[in-house]
Amino acid sequence: MTGLKLELIQLMEQGDQVVKSPWASWQFGLNYMYSDWRGTYKGRGDKSKKYPYEGVFVRESGENEINRYVSSESSFYSKLPKSTNPYSASSNARQGLTGYGIASTIPVPEPIVDLELNAAINPKVVNKADLNLVPKTANKPTLPEPVRFSPIDPNIVPPDDPALPVPPTFSVILGADCNSNCNSYDWRNGGGTTPRQRTKNGFLPNALSNQNTTAWLHYTWRDGNVTPAEQSYAFKMYAEETTSDINSPQGTLVAGNTTPSGNTYYFNSYNFGNEFGSPISDPQDITPTLNKNKQYFFIGGSRFWEIDNLASGSRIFPSDKTLNLGGILTLGLVSQQNGVTLKNAGTITDVKEKDEAYIKNMPYDTTGAGAGKYKTIYGPADSVYHVKRSDDGYVGYKVGIAQVYENGDGYSQANQILENAGTISFFGKRSIGMYTYIPNDHSYAIMQNDKGANITLSGEESYGMKFASKAEPRASMINNGTITLQKNPNGNDRANNSAAMAVMEDKSVLNKVSLGTGKAVNNGTINLTDVQNSSGAFINIDSDITNDTNGKINISSTIAKMAHNQAVNVGMRADAGTNNGGTNKATVINKGTISLDGSFAMGMLANGAKLTNTGTITTTANKTISNGIGVAGVNNANIENTGIIKLTGTGDTNNIGVYLKSSTGTVGATGTPSIDVSGNNSIGVFTVNNSTLAMRGNVKVSGNGISGIVAKDNSKVTLNGPANVTVDNNGSVSSPVGTRGSYGVVVQGSSSKFEGNDTTVNAKITNPESIGMYSEGSLTVSKANITATNGALNFFANNGKIEIRNGGTTETGQKSLLFYAKGANANIRLSGGTLNATIKGGSTPSTRGTAFYYEGTGNTFNKTAIETYFKTTFGDGLGNSTLGHLNLNMEAGSRLFVASKVKMDLTNTAASKLTTGLTGGPNISGSGYKTFMLYLSELTVDNTVNLDNATDPYNELEIANSSIINKNTMSGSKNRQVAMAQENGKDTHSVPFPASQVKLTNDASGKINLTGEETTGMYAKRGQIDNKGEISVGKKSTAIYLEDDDLGTSAT
Repeated sequence: MTGLKLELIQLMEQGDQVVKSPWASWQFGLNYMYSDWRGTYKGRGDKSKKYPYEGVFVRESGENEINRYVSSESSFYSKLPKSTNPYSASSNARQGLTGYGIASTIPVPEPIVDLELNAAINPKVVNKADLNLVPKTANKPTLPEPVRFSPIDPNIVPPDDPALPVPPTFSVILGADCNSNCNSYDWRNGGGTTPRQRTKNGFLPNALSNQNTTAWLHYTWRDGNVTPAEQSYAFKMYAEETTSDINSPQGTLVAGNTTPSGNTYYFNSYNFGNEFGSPISDPQDITPTLNKNKQYFFIGGSRFWEIDNLASGSRIFPSDKTLNLGGILTLGLVSQQNGVTLKNAGTITDVKEKDEAYIKNMPYDTTGAGAGKYKTIYGPADSVYHVKRSDDGYVGYKVGIAQVYENGDGYSQANQILENAGTISFFGKRSIGMYTYIPNDHSYAIMQNDKGANITLSGEESYGMKFASKAEPRASMINNGTITLQKNPNGNDRANNSAAMAVMEDKSVLNKVSLGTGKAVNNGTINLTDVQNSSGAFINIDSDITNDTNGKINISSTIAKMAHNQAVNVGMRADAGTNNGGTNKATVINKGTISLDGSFAMGMLANGAKLTNTGTITTTANKTISNGIGVAGVNNANIENTGIIKLTGTGDTNNIGVYLKSSTGTVGATGTPSIDVSGNNSIGVFTVNNSTLAMRGNVKVSGNGISGIVAKDNSKVTLNGPANVTVDNNGSVSSPVGTRGSYGVVVQGSSSKFEGNDTTVNAKITNPESIGMYSEGSLTVSKANITATNGALNFFANNGKIEIRNGGTTETGQKSLLFYAKGANANIRLSGGTLNATIKGGSTPSTRGTAFYYEGTGNTFNKTAIETYFKTTFGDGLGNSTLGHLNLNMEAGSRLFVASKVKMDLTNTAASKLTTGLTGGPNISGSGYKTFMLYLSELTVDNTVNLDNATDPYNELEIANSSIINKNTMSGSKNRQVAMAQENGKDTHSVPFPASQVKLTNDASGKINLTGEETTGMYAKRGQIDNKGEISVGKKSTAIYLEDDDLGTSAT
């Protein structure tokens, strides 16, 4: 029993509860209870110590209830408030209390559960029915396409003026010297000797230069008071006249120079500062601040081999030798006016200059304008050179073969020949292949580049061959070989602003540059490749340069379009001079072939001068040209073309066959000239700014947006003899390009004129921007065969005159117009032959082809007005109509007239009232055509109109962009009928007409009664509506409907 009681006590110690033991365990007597428990058992022994609190533990509630749900392993558990409360059931509130009694206090944590809490707001749903408000809408009328007619003036844009920079007039100034084993001195007064000396033995500046021979340091004559270039200026020289074989250079006063171990010579104008044993002598013009002989380069004109004082014989640089030049003012072979043939059979070049340390390390100025940009070198006399390395590392100023002044007429200089039979190739700027420069005397020299020889230039502002002297009749400059102006194939430098052959003014030539006619000739090949602003041949003195029968000039450069000063290349160019040897007589003559490809190239250009073409100017085979011009004359130039011009382009090319601006053109008596140009936006012949051109031969232009012949700004073109002017797109119609249409012949300006009494114009054009023949002045042809489609015009006399002397065949397609005459002086005269014209029909007013466009002055359009129109607009000037020469084939659906700016009453619109008994009109055949359409006019409805009757005169009438006044009753019963409707359009310059141009008026006596559904009484787009009368319409209909800026008033 004691044991059982103990077990019961132990069980009760575990909580505030009564636990019944099995019945037999505690009941041992009938109706006897062991104990009467009336509360919690108080325990015995040490229970009070084990249980400091005998009540019910408090669980968190209210705002702290969340504490009950935070796990002890949660990262948020540490954020719960902590306290010591023996009555609390929460662990965070029992700090310092180790247990709850003898019961275990080891927590068994439950796993943390992530809960995603979202706001869940259930708004109160308001269910409100939508308002069903349907505003009434005006019923827009269903209209046929409105008739629009907008003839436009030609949009022909002249090409931008090219930059036309003049090739540079720099001179490589050379003074003469004593060069027969002697020292130079003051030969006029004696004394002033400047002794020559030779490179020190053993001096080879390997670290700075490739120089591989010795050289003489020499000086020009001391004659500065008379000859500015001869002031004891120092220069280097390798061999002189005593040397007949360059393999054995001679010298007596100073020992002859050494020879290289191979076949290549390196010669320069470098002033190393330590090459010579004795000091360098001072020049005559020394100042306290400047000694010209002690600069980075010697400036006296260093010359590899100089010939003088010989009356005959030859001096030849051998074919197996190469001469590399370095430094500015450095020359290969030099002659001082003598009778020798000075010939290069080898190679003269500067190709290695860029690799030499002396050039690579050349310092630039440290002060002044050139600081960090270039090195200033003061040359002979007053010349100044700004020397800088090019992109490819060259400094330029080289000459291959030159003649300079010294001897006058002595030593048989009348026999002088300068000849290149080898190669001259310069990469630096301002270099010259072959050069005659006599500043104060004259020259007899024949300067020639032989067949098979080459002159190649890759530096800017350079010349292949240049003549700068007063010439004796024998003197000449002839190219039989090849001269090339190019982009350096191994670099970026280009021979821009250069000339292959040049005869030009030079102010330093005191007795002015001259050369006999026929003495500057290209019989060889001239190439301009990847350059710009360069010329194959250039002249601005009173003489000429000829590209002879076998001569070829090839231009192949792609130049980008520029906003201003457009760069261009020119095959042959003649400029007016400035009275330093040239006036306006400089002439370029082409008898050979000039080929163009790439872009922005001209075959020939006369700028205030003259050109003659009897040869061929064409596009390089299998290539194309854009922005090309065959021949051009600007600034009071004179051109004469009896040759062939053929420029081939594709896409947007803007080519022009012949271009005259403020200039004159003539035609030779012989030859069969022709002009053939292709490519979009191209023009066969273009004359502007009071130019006059007489020409012969056919003109053909193919492409889109093209023109055959244009005489603009009071210019005059006369096409003599039988000729065809053809404008199409390879046999198909020529379309506009943007706003630029296609035109056969255009005469713009009241004083402009085209006269082609034996000319036949063949044109196939399309779209409203295009016109077959357009005149503001006077335009005369023999025949006109013109096809105009899709809105194009066959003939447009815009206050000017068009005369067709012998008829032709024309076709006026849908939407197109045969004749349009505008202005008081407009006249289209069919003075002979028969013009057979076909007018194509259309199914709607907007698609019909039309024969005549009558423009009134607000007058009534009737038979009398038409007869007057025929006698004046198509009159012979004597009161007679010339339309008897017109056969009109009116196809079904075509239209005879568009009547503009007139007034008509509805009762007078019947065709019989306009054509019966009409005199002076054309010969009309065909049936089913419309008589006329009103445009920009005013119609008065003075009779009842039955809109249900298809033959009602109002229903048969075509009216567009006009005003209508209803003074009677207009009625109809069909659905979707419209009583009056007009839309406003634009003028010839695409400027919208004012809203007042379209005014619809229902007068006080007017009534409109439409009983059908979806009808419209009055409709205007960008017009005005004035209703003074009555309008009634059926269901779903609109009485008045206006669109855009307009004005509307209504009575009832």
